[in-house]
Amino acid sequence: MAKYLKRKSKEDEKKMISTRVRICVIDAFMNASEDASLNGFTLSLSSVVEEALKQAISEYKEEKGKDFLKIELDKLHQEWMDEQEENFRKDQEKSFLEKAEFDEESYKEMEREYQIAFDNKRKIQDQKDTKVLLSLNPEDAKKYKLKRKKEIEAQEKENLKTIKDTKKRLKLMDKLFEEKTKKNIKMFSKPEDYLKVVQEIAKEINKEVNNEK
Repeated sequence: MAKYLKRKSKEDEKKMISTRVRICVIDAFMNASEDASLNGFTLSLSSVVEEALKQAISEYKEEKGKDFLKIELDKLHQEWMDEQEENFRKDQEKSFLEKAEFDEESYKEMEREYQIAFDNKRKIQDQKDTKVLLSLNPEDAKKYKLKRKKEIEAQEKENLKTIKDTKKRLKLMDKLFEEKTKKNIKMFSKPEDYLKVVQEIAKEINKEVNNEK
């Protein structure tokens, strides 16, 4: 735990106030404060006023049962929560933009990897075709080549469809995750709930993506 580093807090913000106090009282206090300083003590007017105000609020609470200090502290806490939520929202929007740029590169990389896999598979098949052709007579070889040409064209169409469908599925998942994150963003106020919410979102996304098939 930090010994000197302190986090800023709404509760520590101060406001200048002005009030009229009897001259004899304020003079006595100032003299007492100066004497306290000479003797190694601190007697601060702001601290005294703040403690006196707290005591006055406490007395009213005991009399009427309404704690105005708690009301103000609750307001500050809510402001802090709203601020954290807004910061989280901005961070999410920023991450979505960064992710969109990253995804474009990811999609291109995915296409390259698919194409490499398809090409490797094609090379293996070409080697098999060569062996088969060497064992056939000219007429059968011609028929085999025509058959393989049609199969290759069909396979290339299937390869393109695979890439297209995969990209569509990934984009849909990203879109759904963004929508559901924004919808459930208030549930992220508590860090311990984050994993639970994300898991629920993932389940919903998988269900919707599968329904799109």
